[in-house]
Amino acid sequence: RRFGGGPDGGDNLGASLQVGLWHEPGLRRSGSYHPTDQMELNSYQLLARRTALYPHRGNNILYPTLGLCGEAGEVADKVKKVLRDGAGEFNSEQKQAIAMELGDVLWYVSQLADELGYGLEAIAEANLEKLQSRAARNVISGSGDQR
Repeated sequence: RRFGGGPDGGDNLGASLQVGLWHEPGLRRSGSYHPTDQMELNSYQLLARRTALYPHRGNNILYPTLGLCGEAGEVADKVKKVLRDGAGEFNSEQKQAIAMELGDVLWYVSQLADELGYGLEAIAEANLEKLQSRAARNVISGSGDQR
């Protein structure tokens, strides 16, 4: 479970977010997260849910959906500016800024999944099964949800 970027597969996202270097699985007994823990998707979802403060949490699909759209737009905007201003060459600061926005995208995906009653790991597994099935049937590059 590593992000690309650095020569060791990790990215330097600041002292508190050393991605790709975790070695201890799961949550701590206190239910908190420490940067040396290996992050599991459902553990992330549980901890992210604790920070979710929005109207009618638990019965509000619209709020995380709109937030997801907004944050995905912020990612696209940062990429667009690199294309416009830097000829498509990403420096480490720009990559880090995009990674931070991707964290916000993940937060909203997590909230939306929770509102729908799904765990992130179940969603990830179903997505990989779908993609593997498409690849096996040689329809991965087609279009349409039911290929």
